[in-house]
Amino acid sequence: MSDFPRRSTEWVTFVARTLVLLTGAALIVAVVIEFFRDDEVSTAALIVGAVLLVLPLVVDRLEKFSVTPQGFDFEFTQQVANLGAPKTAGLLEQTGMARDLETYAFVYNELTDPDLLPYRKRLLDKLVAEATSAATTHRFDAEEVHKLFYAGSPVMRVLALGLMEGDPSLLSPDILRSAIAESRTGNEQYHGLKLAERAWPRLSQPTRTELSALIRSDVHIHEDPDRTRLAQRILARPVTN
Repeated sequence: MSDFPRRSTEWVTFVARTLVLLTGAALIVAVVIEFFRDDEVSTAALIVGAVLLVLPLVVDRLEKFSVTPQGFDFEFTQQVANLGAPKTAGLLEQTGMARDLETYAFVYNELTDPDLLPYRKRLLDKLVAEATSAATTHRFDAEEVHKLFYAGSPVMRVLALGLMEGDPSLLSPDILRSAIAESRTGNEQYHGLKLAERAWPRLSQPTRTELSALIRSDVHIHEDPDRTRLAQRILARPVTN
């Protein structure tokens, strides 16, 4: 009889985790379907689905995060500030991106199953779009954005590229080279190629020549059809003015 309460608790925990998992999966499926019907679908909805999807798998490790009245605190913006980008951290808070980024930084490390990678990629694309939009209306510091790219995590590197898409004055040729030839993830390389295509008219001839050579020699670009199409469009453009 003494084991009954413990077993009951274990059973309730199992059922609760299963329900959360199914709810998260259902929400993600619904949101992904909406992506093909409506580009304005909420990033928050996809984040909620992703968190619910991984929560039963990582609930035992959640004690390393703090919980505030505003939600989970994953200290993403604190990490941004610690990298030497306090003004950028403040703008991320001001624009409302901080919580999405903090949540994504957590989800990114948990959605590692190959079947879940498309959801992770799609979520990051939405957050990059938010960063691009924020950079068109707020002035980010170029030096700080460069620090995020070079010293930050894979998520921060892609975030920096998104900010550069919104404000071309933040761009540097060295970052383009790194994003294409030394990318940490396929998503980073995709946004590096996208940024190179947009910036092509403003790039110097030597930079265009170098980027074209890097694209031709890269062995990873053709692993993804979207990156392949971007690369083909770039290589079709003239190198000389």
